[in-house]
Amino acid sequence: MKKLNECAAAQFESGDDQQVNKGLEIMNELIVPCLPLLLVDETEEKDIVAVEDMRNRWCSYLGQEMEPNLQEKLTDFLPKLLDCSTEIKGFNDSPKLPSYSTNELCEHFARIMLSLSRTPADGR
Repeated sequence: MKKLNECAAAQFESGDDQQVNKGLEIMNELIVPCLPLLLVDETEEKDIVAVEDMRNRWCSYLGQEMEPNLQEKLTDFLPKLLDCSTEIKGFNDSPKLPSYSTNELCEHFARIMLSLSRTPADGR
């Protein structure tokens, strides 16, 4: 998570609009949703320190001169980073795949192999 934060911060610092957006996307989609997991009651001290370090780094940008559009993006993002609720949000469900029994898969494989053996070698 620290490395992702470093990458996102470096992209933000670049000042390039596309890179800034990528950096903020990393933060919004990968870092911020995980913060409540790091801040639950029985959290290790190193996790709390890591979250505070991330917050401090992003807050430090407030004191720096930057383009107005970057300032606006930063002020839109910071409340998400600072006010992340302790309510843990669920992640998206993984795609549902059809379940096949071993026998069904074996039969399907046998049918395919049989059809391949009936096909002439020259492709006709």
